Amino acid sequence: MTDTEGTILDGSALGITQLMGKLLEEAGKNWSGAEKYAKATEQANAALLVVKILWTFIAFEAHVTSDNSLLVRTLDDNPGDDAMFKASFRMNTGNFQVVNCIRPALNTLGIDFDLPPDGPIAGAGVDWDMGTVYDRIQAHKSIVRFKEWPLGHHTDANGEDTADVEGSPKVPAITGPYMPDFRLVPVRAKVSLKDTKMLQDIIDAIDVATTSNPAVATLSFLYEWVIRARSMMFMGSYVLPVQDHLPLANVAISAQLTGHAGGTVTADGKGSQSVDSMVYYLAKAKQGVKPLTFVQFNGSGATGMTYALENSVRTYDYKGSYSETSACVCAAGQAQTDSSASLSGVDATDDKQFTLYANLEADGSYSIDLQLGGAVLRGNYHYTSSGCGDPEEKRDNALTDATAFGPVKITGKIDMTKSSGKLEGTVPVSFEQPIPDQLGGFYQGGVAQTKLTVTGDLHYSIDYILQNLTFPLPPPGDAPVSAQLLPAASSATADMASTAAPGIAERHAIRAAIACY
Repeated sequence: MTDTEGTILDGSALGITQLMGKLLEEAGKNWSGAEKYAKATEQANAALLVVKILWTFIAFEAHVTSDNSLLVRTLDDNPGDDAMFKASFRMNTGNFQVVNCIRPALNTLGIDFDLPPDGPIAGAGVDWDMGTVYDRIQAHKSIVRFKEWPLGHHTDANGEDTADVEGSPKVPAITGPYMPDFRLVPVRAKVSLKDTKMLQDIIDAIDVATTSNPAVATLSFLYEWVIRARSMMFMGSYVLPVQDHLPLANVAISAQLTGHAGGTVTADGKGSQSVDSMVYYLAKAKQGVKPLTFVQFNGSGATGMTYALENSVRTYDYKGSYSETSACVCAAGQAQTDSSASLSGVDATDDKQFTLYANLEADGSYSIDLQLGGAVLRGNYHYTSSGCGDPEEKRDNALTDATAFGPVKITGKIDMTKSSGKLEGTVPVSFEQPIPDQLGGFYQGGVAQTKLTVTGDLHYSIDYILQNLTFPLPPPGDAPVSAQLLPAASSATADMASTAAPGIAERHAIRAAIACY
């Protein structure tokens, strides 16, 4: 329904139900069952109102997308990259919206029940807002801004609206060496399911005011207010990764990995596919936290830990298409198959705290297992087949997958005679990502690549502290005090106690030392 048609039906429902109420009131003077019927319709309307409210929240769908997976801010006083956001709103009521068609018939029984129409939410008011993320150097300066402030926006016939943002100028400019600084900026689009119009508002106000049940009247008022307000209850959001910049500083761990693959899809060379993957990983020590600390007892090795902050971004982008013509098997003519697909994902972190662990062996060898993370992939697959006298076949499927960017193992060796130093070095990184197999037709009889190789280098420089605690072991012949207090035992038991005594004593000494430390 259009807004006008919806208003007409609301007005009709108000008039008919009010008329039914008056008729029942008059009938009650001569018919004892009128009061019971009126009470039953009141209870039915209350129950149906609750159903309508719940259905509205469940049926609402909102999606916000961006045409730029990573916005790069400028280094000077010029605007940076831009990104266009598109918000799509719809109600997914399906065939249950048939109740809107029988609403007039229900009104004659004193019952009013309707649902939001299925499909895009067209002509609805939209408010855009953006979470404020400030420049780390210039306080109270947002790193991203709207190109034009999105006021008075409404969805189009497809239930969609757009807004443009850009990176804010960098003042003062960075002129020397710099390092990337990844930030996350949330962008939100809030929609009103029912726009404010005078006639519609008057109808709804009369409907609420004439409701005899106070609880139902209150619930109706709240519902009408919520669907008119552009609130977070009916909202879509998107978190935009932004690459800002900072003057070059000491970075504990940094890595830049990239991968690209492309090739033909079918055996005759019709079609193509490409996939790109990128990881930019930065981690620095958390301010005020001790360096990586190893505490080993009697030269037995140790596990060290510290807290660090990660600023990273990971992207994956796949695009493919092919067109194939083949002779019909059971009929004259040619069969034509066309297909295309896209799948992409981005994941970023902004000062995310994590625990960095390192294992140290007695000979000074160390190892660190570092996880580079992953990303959720979303996209679409379109397939069309025609010819040979058969009905045209179409498939449009949403795709969802995930990809991992591989673990990295860092190894090296330190001088165990020094109490502090750095774990540092460069690690070549290489891992393979499978190209998602949901894209069935892309590999039929072709030479398409099924794996993407991602390569790069990881550099690390991590401060550490090494503490060696040595405890004297008791002579083998001495029994611990606890053993001397035990009653007499068999020789076998005594031998076991004597054998275990040094280990027990050592553990007691270690516990005491830890308590003092």
